[in-house]
Amino acid sequence: MFRVADVGVKDLMPTDDRGIFFITPHFDGYRAVLTRIPDLGGIDRDELNELVVEAWLTRAQKRVAKAWPGEHRAEDD
Repeated sequence: MFRVADVGVKDLMPTDDRGIFFITPHFDGYRAVLTRIPDLGGIDRDELNELVVEAWLTRAQKRVAKAWPGEHRAEDD
């Protein structure tokens, strides 16, 4: 399960042609998408990093989340 920033992202991810992400009625109203562990092999390292960081940012303290992009910009370049 990966938390996402908003419902728009949640609704878009299951439409990915790779079929890696899905949602179930149990998670209606919850900003998260599901994936099966064997399907994680279809996600490259950069995309997986982005998913994990985004999920973490949704749960981090607001002060920390706000500072994160500026402190880690060089790693993305």
